[in-house]
Amino acid sequence: MNQIVSDFNALIKEQPQKAIELLFNAYYVKLCTHVNTILKNKNVAEDIVQEVMLEIWRMRDNINVSSSVEAYLKRACRNKSLNYIRSQKMNFEDIDSAEELSSDYISVEDAIAVDNLQEKINTAIDSLPEKCRLVFMLSRIEGLSYLEIAEQLQISPKTVENQISKALKILRESVYDEDISISNRGMFK
Repeated sequence: MNQIVSDFNALIKEQPQKAIELLFNAYYVKLCTHVNTILKNKNVAEDIVQEVMLEIWRMRDNINVSSSVEAYLKRACRNKSLNYIRSQKMNFEDIDSAEELSSDYISVEDAIAVDNLQEKINTAIDSLPEKCRLVFMLSRIEGLSYLEIAEQLQISPKTVENQISKALKILRESVYDEDISISNRGMFK
């Protein structure tokens, strides 16, 4: 652990207000830019960075940074961004689901099975490696093309393709059993 990290860990416990102020002054603009490249929304990016800072304040007694402070903050902001993307997708899915339920009948058993499958998929997505999860969310949730993702993350389109393939393989393996039991009842034929 380098000196800056150990200094931060000590300062956050001894003088938390000063530590947060230093973090904010040193990293706020950089983190907002980082989150904005993911979300393409400056206001939401600022909200997310502020939420991360607030969470650090709330967890100040238990926080222990083991790598670089900047990497820790970027990872926290990226994870919060992914959660935001997922929550926005869920809000749209909830509206669509409500409209479908009002026009079509779904048995309670099938509704429970679908809920269980969705939970299993969400858990599988959460378990994806960080870069793989980010690429997958940008592709499948945000609807970006491989080329757009490659430009945004400054990686090659082939890397995007590989990450999507890896994510889909992991997701297929994670939800395969559940998917078979639902499709055998005729829901997804």
